[in-house]
Amino acid sequence: MLLIIPVIAYGAVCLVRESNSYWKKALLIALLVPVIFLSGVFKFSNALYHPIENDYRLPQAEIEICKAVLDAAEEPKLLVPYEIAHVFRQYSTRIKLLYGEDASYGRILHAKEEYVKACDEMDSTTPDVEYVVSLAYNEDCDFVIFDHDYHILDASPSLYGFDYDMTIDHFDLYRRQETDD
Repeated sequence: MLLIIPVIAYGAVCLVRESNSYWKKALLIALLVPVIFLSGVFKFSNALYHPIENDYRLPQAEIEICKAVLDAAEEPKLLVPYEIAHVFRQYSTRIKLLYGEDASYGRILHAKEEYVKACDEMDSTTPDVEYVVSLAYNEDCDFVIFDHDYHILDASPSLYGFDYDMTIDHFDLYRRQETDD
């Protein structure tokens, strides 16, 4: 695909060069220069351009979740939907994931079998809440996060040790219940 401005400019030069009269050349230049300058699209008002939401260049909802869990615990451990797991590792190394530090596509396969199953359940629209939340509780996770636009829960996480804490955008955060030890 040719860039339109250089093509128009080349055409303008050819038209002016072919013209014999000085006044005709001046008129062509006066008409074609504004056409060249007004050609194209201003890129910063284009619908494809979006200013960054934050310095991390990550979705703002996930950044808010990171801030919330770090406010709640010094080094929180989370069970999250797999598609957003990378955000937490990019935001802070203090945030621990049940899947481990290498939670990225393909690497989860080398984790413990129950972690792989939990990952598969969290990827499902109808996760086995009893399995994933009980595993998170047994593995000392501080938060379990579900996407309420995607997940259809068959039971309340509060039945297995996690109470509803807050909703950020379309994510529901469930916090580990405090125990009196």
